[in-house]
Amino acid sequence: MNKDLFSLRMYSRRDGSHHSGAERLVTETDLDQAAVELVRRALEHVRGRADEVRLSLDLVPPAAVTCCPLLDVTTVRVANVSQGRQAAADFLQRCGVDAEVARHAMQLLQAGAGENGNNMRGAVLMDAATGQRLEADQARGVRASRMDLDVTTRSELVRELELRGLGNP
Repeated sequence: MNKDLFSLRMYSRRDGSHHSGAERLVTETDLDQAAVELVRRALEHVRGRADEVRLSLDLVPPAAVTCCPLLDVTTVRVANVSQGRQAAADFLQRCGVDAEVARHAMQLLQAGAGENGNNMRGAVLMDAATGQRLEADQARGVRASRMDLDVTTRSELVRELELRGLGNP
């Protein structure tokens, strides 16, 4: 990567609570369109219109950019939610997660891993051997930021997900 990129991030709230967020890494040429897309996402969200939208923009020098391939897209067909959770737990075990920890993780997600059983804005970070939660703020979880897909990869991924009935921005 030999061109400066901009990290464009959107955060929105509705009725005083987190509503949606998204981010892009874009060239200066693509900045206008990306900003419009992120604002539209907040205003036309499936959960309703945000009443507060914030955009932030930071320069990302080429030396700070790391490129890597996406994970493979895999579909596991199941008859119901329970089978889906079991398939996820089985996959975790094949990746080396203790069976009891995998079951605990599925129960935690089913119950709602955030405060009072609510959804979290981030992800649970859990020790694969003990099941101990490691995130500093368990209500918020952990998040990855300042990342995006290149144009070709984005269009290929969107196509693959739509073929599987998963086309959702």
